[in-house]
Amino acid sequence: MDALDIASVVPAMLGLSILLLWGVLDWDDCLSEKSAWDTLAWFAVLVGMGGQLTNLGIISCSGMPFPVMLGLFWNGRPITYYVMLGLYWIELQTALSEHVPVKS
Repeated sequence: MDALDIASVVPAMLGLSILLLWGVLDWDDCLSEKSAWDTLAWFAVLVGMGGQLTNLGIISCSGMPFPVMLGLFWNGRPITYYVMLGLYWIELQTALSEHVPVKS
C-alpha cells in the first residue's frame, strides 16, 4: 500500500465495513471470534514493540556478530567479555528453547 500512500489498515477496515453494511456479516459474528481478537491484540503489541526496538537501534545492534557487538562495549576489562558472552548465551538458549504452545 506504500505506492498509494495508504495505511494498510484502511482497506481492511473498509472491507469489514462493506461486509457489515451489506449484511454478509453482523456484529455478533465479529464479536464471537474471540481467538481472532486475541491474535489481533497480541500481534498489534508485537508489531508496535518491534517498531520501537527498531527506532531505538536495538534490532540492528542485536543482529551484529558477537565480536563486533563486543567491540562496541569493550572497555578493557575481562568482566565485560564474560557479561556479554553470558547475555549472548542466554539469548541463544532462549531462541532455541522458546515455542508457541498449540491449543488442542
